[in-house]
Amino acid sequence: MAVVFGDISKASSTATVTATVTVQNISLEMVENGTISYGTIGLSSTKDTVTLGTTPVANNNGNVNEDFGLQGTDSTSWTLSSDTGAETYFHKVCTADCGSSGSWANLSTGGYYTIVQGIATGNSQPFDLRVGTPTSTSDYDQQNVNVSVQASAN
Repeated sequence: MAVVFGDISKASSTATVTATVTVQNISLEMVENGTISYGTIGLSSTKDTVTLGTTPVANNNGNVNEDFGLQGTDSTSWTLSSDTGAETYFHKVCTADCGSSGSWANLSTGGYYTIVQGIATGNSQPFDLRVGTPTSTSDYDQQNVNVSVQASAN
């Protein structure tokens, strides 16, 4: 009877999978004209950033392509609408040829209006804003008619 002691070895080989990950950073900054003063204008009047020479510019300072959207707000006394009326005003946005022939889209409080899709990291998007004042109001104090600018994943 024979007894054998020893290691039984099997051939093997190993390799490494090199893996990396980067956390998505969705971010924007207003690089020009993040504050707009339309000044004092009459009832049923409009003013825009083209005329004022204060076109806002948003920049993608995240690390992925982004979509930019805008949303309007109600002021203390006025309701944002697609047209003007008693205690209602409009706020519109335009991204190209925004002079007298530009295509202006209404902003709302109900969601973001997309002004650009797939803007690359480090790139900027200018846009113009136009405000229209109510046909009548009981509040002649300064109103804050702010616009939110949002970056979202493309």
